[in-house]
Amino acid sequence: MAKNLELYDNLASKIQDSISTEHEVNFNYFMPVYKVSGNSVLYKEFIKNGSKLIIKNEYGQIEIRNRILTEYHLKIFNSIMYCGIVTKLKDGNIGVYFDEKEVLDDLGMKTNHTKFRETVKQIDDAKYYLKLGKITKSCGIISNYYTSHETDSDKSLIILDKDYVHNHELDFGVNYKEIYKKIAGINYYTIPSIVRWFLITQKNSNVQAYKLDNVLKEIGFPVNSVSSMKEIKSNLKKYADALKEDYGIHYNHKTKEFKYSAAKNIQHLKFDMEKSLLQFKNKKILYDNETREILDITGEGSNWKVKTDKGVLEYSVFCNDLMTIIENMIEKESERNLLE
Repeated sequence: MAKNLELYDNLASKIQDSISTEHEVNFNYFMPVYKVSGNSVLYKEFIKNGSKLIIKNEYGQIEIRNRILTEYHLKIFNSIMYCGIVTKLKDGNIGVYFDEKEVLDDLGMKTNHTKFRETVKQIDDAKYYLKLGKITKSCGIISNYYTSHETDSDKSLIILDKDYVHNHELDFGVNYKEIYKKIAGINYYTIPSIVRWFLITQKNSNVQAYKLDNVLKEIGFPVNSVSSMKEIKSNLKKYADALKEDYGIHYNHKTKEFKYSAAKNIQHLKFDMEKSLLQFKNKKILYDNETREILDITGEGSNWKVKTDKGVLEYSVFCNDLMTIIENMIEKESERNLLE
């Protein structure tokens, strides 16, 4: 368990502050390269396999389909999350409303709306299939994207993929929003990926030495490329002091090893499912045309039991979905009382 931990009973607030998930970092949703050229080995392999790329590491296997996302896509996605407002929508989905001009200003893209929208649609297009032992699950990042011309407000909107939201329910995050600007200011594309990997996956200080090659393999870096390895070693030497001072990441360019001392300004965030659901305790709901009172809610992950004064209701859904179900049942009960 992380020592410096803050619990959230509001999932949208946790997503707003943490932005990234452990799944996203561990399974290389975003490759640590600025772009994938048509001549690269990575792209040729992707096309050869029918727009699929399979990556294996100690966490399991990820199959990337439709689109390879890069640090450029991540930069735009993070800026949307940083500038936008994360909101639970009426249908239970988690959306992010944002001002496109504000995001473009944050990115330094000026008025390049066309390129920006194309990139967001590419993030929408990417799909992932994860294998964790015997468990296989699919995931995306964005399920829908609407420009300001397509919403009922003057803001653009992305709707986060439900499975991506579920990862936020289960995973630790860090106070990424507070340090986003500093990380975004690192000009060499692979360094932010290394920083995110340490901050999000390594929760406490560790005397263990992390070999450079092993860390690079974890983030999906092309370690077989001589020129890329030469470049990353040079840039790590350049950024070594900043990594140590800002994030507690110590890099020794002689031994080619990292050590992590968990910087004090890094706070880990966790969604408190039980506390979030217990807000409904003693609430009256309408179920099968009869009024029930919620006495208790227990469970974890996607398995929940709602104990009422007239029996137990069992659900195989994630916390955010269960909250939406209960909220809808409470709304129906309120509407019935008004009619009476």
